[in-house]
Amino acid sequence: KHAACMIVVKKFPSEFEIELVAEHSDSLLDFIRLNSKVFVLVETKFVHSVCKMRFCKSSIFFNFGKPIDTIMKGNFIFLADGFEEVEALATLDILRRGEGDVKTVSIYENSLVEGAHGMQMISDLCWEDFEEIAHEDASATYFMIFPGGMPGAKNLAQFAPLMERLVKHYNAGGGVAAICASPAVVLASRPELFKGSEMTCYDGFEPALASAGIAHKAAGSVISGRIITGRGPGYAPEFALAILSAIKDTETAAAVAAGFTPR
Repeated sequence: KHAACMIVVKKFPSEFEIELVAEHSDSLLDFIRLNSKVFVLVETKFVHSVCKMRFCKSSIFFNFGKPIDTIMKGNFIFLADGFEEVEALATLDILRRGEGDVKTVSIYENSLVEGAHGMQMISDLCWEDFEEIAHEDASATYFMIFPGGMPGAKNLAQFAPLMERLVKHYNAGGGVAAICASPAVVLASRPELFKGSEMTCYDGFEPALASAGIAHKAAGSVISGRIITGRGPGYAPEFALAILSAIKDTETAAAVAAGFTPR
C-alpha cells in the first residue's frame, strides 16, 4: 500500500542493512511482516528519499524507536542436545503466560536443538545471536535458566562460553535457575559461586551437590538467595512459577497457577 521503488539489502557479519527508496518506513515494515521476521532496529537514516535501516540479524525483538541498550537484558533458557523437553517447554510456557521476558537460546551455531526424547525445537536465538545482544549488567530479576535432561545438562556444562557467561552474570547480581540434573551438573561445576547454598536436584545426583559444598533439600523447588532449583520434570510447573514470582511478583504467579485449575 506504500509505494517503494527499490529495496537494497547489504549483508554484514552480524548485521544487515536495508535501503528503501521511499519517503516513509511503512513499506519496509510491511516487507518485514510478510517475511515473518522480527528484527532489532539499530539505526535509521533518511538521505533525500532513501530510508536506510540497519538491523541485527535473526533476532526475536521488535523494538522500533527504542534505544538498543534497553533490550540487552532479559531471561534466557539455554538449550543443548539432550535437554529435557517438559522442563524447558513448561518453564517457557508459564513464564510467557505471566508476560515474563524470556527467550530460548541454542548453544550451537544454528537454532535447531533436539531433546532427550527426540523432540526437535527451534530456539529463538542461536549462540551467536545471544552473544550479540547479551549485556554485562544484571540484576536478581534477570535469570539464566538451565533445563535438565541428559546429556543436555552435561552439554551445557561443557560449553565454556556459557559457563563464562554464568560466572559473569551471577557475580554481577543476576539470578540463576536450574532443574533436574542441571543443579548438580551445571551449577555444582562452579563451586566457587554456589558453595554454601541450598538446592534440590533429580534423585541420584545429590552426591555432586555435596562434593561442591551445596546442601541438598528434598523438595519440588528450592529458593536460595538468587538461586532457584527444581527436582525434575514432574515439578517443572512449580519450578517455573517460582521463577515467575522472582521476575514479576507472587500475584502474577498465583494468577497463572489459578488458570491451570478448572473452576
